[in-house]
Amino acid sequence: MSTGSLLNCSDNLKLVYKLWIFLKFLHGLVSNMVMFYCAH
Repeated sequence: MSTGSLLNCSDNLKLVYKLWIFLKFLHGLVSNMVMFYCAH
């Protein structure tokens, strides 16, 4: 993989999109764990 492809706009958008989905999933997982922990 060359630096030219890393600086590509579409590649950056895909990376940001994947990161956003991962963070959203992580946030949902953490909030579910907190709710489960507080309920017990």
